[in-house]
Amino acid sequence: MAEEEYGTTKAKKRTEFLRRRHPLSFSERKRGTFTLWNSFYGKEHSYDATDANLKIILAAYDIHVTSAEELITLANVDHEAELDVMAHVAAYFVISSRRLIDDIPRLLETVFARAFGEHLSETLITNLNLVGETGVDNCRKFVRDEPQIQEERERLTRILGILEKAKETIDRFFR
Repeated sequence: MAEEEYGTTKAKKRTEFLRRRHPLSFSERKRGTFTLWNSFYGKEHSYDATDANLKIILAAYDIHVTSAEELITLANVDHEAELDVMAHVAAYFVISSRRLIDDIPRLLETVFARAFGEHLSETLITNLNLVGETGVDNCRKFVRDEPQIQEERERLTRILGILEKAKETIDRFFR
């Protein structure tokens, strides 16, 4: 699900590990000029060693970097496989720890809240005597409808009584 994020995180972690192994960054190195052979014009050309010039020249050789700091990733590394495993584990940890943080509230809801609700329900039913011979009477003491709902309930009960009497009359007529 997080394949793209995994790839970028892994690349960032790999670059971070390489920087730690080679702490001297490109911006701290001595700057000067470099000379390249320009095949189009057939002559050499000198460039100032700036980040912008370096990116342009590397792009001409199909090497694309977003910053000069990424140049460290182009270096030959003695322990490429080990570095790849370290970057993989670090990137996986970043993504999986976020997913774990998302799952903790769900765990609390399913384990704690449900168990608490069930225990509270059992305790209230037992302590308030809502079950048994006096259960219905005790429920009536604790549960009351709002006045409009009570009036509507009484109206519907009257209508139900009238309809039941009408049904009985019709049933007697057609027997």
